[in-house]
Amino acid sequence: KAKKLKIEDERKWTVPYLYTHKDREAFKIHTKAGMLWDREIAIEQGNVYHHILENVITTKDLEPALKSALNQGVLSDSIFEKVRETLIKLIHHPILCKFYSEGPTIYNEKELLLSNGTILIPDRVVLKGNSVDIIDYKTGRKNNKYKEQLESYSKAYQEMGYTVQNKIIAYINEEIIVDYL
Repeated sequence: KAKKLKIEDERKWTVPYLYTHKDREAFKIHTKAGMLWDREIAIEQGNVYHHILENVITTKDLEPALKSALNQGVLSDSIFEKVRETLIKLIHHPILCKFYSEGPTIYNEKELLLSNGTILIPDRVVLKGNSVDIIDYKTGRKNNKYKEQLESYSKAYQEMGYTVQNKIIAYINEEIIVDYL
């Protein structure tokens, strides 16, 4: 038979409410939660940049792409000018500007289907004749994983018979940092 608990027994199971001050050394969840929030914001910011840049073939496409993102709700009024200034720095960067000029064929976010069924999606491929330049956009810190990803894009184009001229990671943060592989 199941034993019925008496009222006195139930009181033994009551957990008292404890309060702690955020200034206490043991109160670290606040800091970690902030880091997660910052990471989430960085990811969202990266998504905004990618969405806009997907529609930028040459420098003249930036303003329409920004307005489209604003109209679609991808970009808010509050960050519009900051995003605009950052992307102007990117497409007019002394190293990168030649990849936003008229003439070459541009593939933004176009899928590559490999023979093993894997799908790769480079951010930007600039095609001139039989040679390609591959650009990948990243926000946040440098990571070796990004280099591996870029190498996989390069290998795929080489297997298709293209000569890869440049493999570039463009870090979009407060400053634009360009890494050649």
